[in-house]
Amino acid sequence: MSGKIETMSEGRYKMGTIAQRTGFSPGLLRAWERRHNLLEPARGQGGHRLYTDDDLYVLRKVKSYLDAGRSIGEIAVLGRPHLLEDKGSISQPQPRLQTLDFPSLVDHENPEDEYSETVEDIVGAAVKVDRARLEEAVERSFSKWSASDAIYEVLLPSARKIGTLWASGDCGVAGEHLATATFVHRVQQLLQASRKWNSGPTQLICSCFPDEQHELGPLIIAYELSQHSILADSLGQSLPLEAIEGACRELKPKGLCLSVTRSPIYMTHKPKLLEFLDRYPDTHFFMGGYGIPVNDPDLIARNVTNWNGQESLKEFAARIAGVLKKVR
Repeated sequence: MSGKIETMSEGRYKMGTIAQRTGFSPGLLRAWERRHNLLEPARGQGGHRLYTDDDLYVLRKVKSYLDAGRSIGEIAVLGRPHLLEDKGSISQPQPRLQTLDFPSLVDHENPEDEYSETVEDIVGAAVKVDRARLEEAVERSFSKWSASDAIYEVLLPSARKIGTLWASGDCGVAGEHLATATFVHRVQQLLQASRKWNSGPTQLICSCFPDEQHELGPLIIAYELSQHSILADSLGQSLPLEAIEGACRELKPKGLCLSVTRSPIYMTHKPKLLEFLDRYPDTHFFMGGYGIPVNDPDLIARNVTNWNGQESLKEFAARIAGVLKKVR
């Protein structure tokens, strides 16, 4: 990155100019102005928007946060005054442009319509194994909505629909794997970005059972816990119990969250799991996924906190956070 500082003269910029300078499309600029109050353009005689130097600076700060993996919803919480705090001391360097132009998206008053359109776009891209279209639609979600809305209103519904199509033979393995990898990568970006906002030792380890080929759920749990200022590490899919136990010995977390979606896998590994639980009586264990019986007496006897089968991942993460914050 060049050390040259760009100076900005006082002025007004038309929407086309500001879009060219920042890489954000006019539709996105209008959406951010209306939904997030990040921009305060004046109006020309014909009613067209005229953006200020402050607007340009805000957009460049937004771009830097987006590149670091934050969602527009998280950035909006900071607010325009916060984004402008250091403008007087140093100007933002010209960012590397990444055009975020999504002309296929209709600007509806009802966000449910937009969620549905984006889900259909993602699913269609997965069926066609169209990486560019898939990644664009996923980025559209995180650029327009909060991380929470993007995850629960777009990514997870898309994953479920793609899974159904895969099971029926209407979506190939390549498309399903491409979509899953894209979703996982985007949530990993959010989790990595949260490391800049949360520090300290790992308090929770998230992992899948052995032979479980999914990791999106544990990643989302880890990200949700970062919103409660709890540092969680997700170890990925299909991990042997011995490897998970080794991580517990090294990291000494307050808790461990294991996910399993298939009952036969749970029953196969249950004897070793119970031995594992008994070796770590001071670690709080959490279990998630449809593969775990809700009222397993062996887990109840060991004070394991189970996902109840009805709550969202966000709700389960909040329950985990409540338990961990009581643990010294």
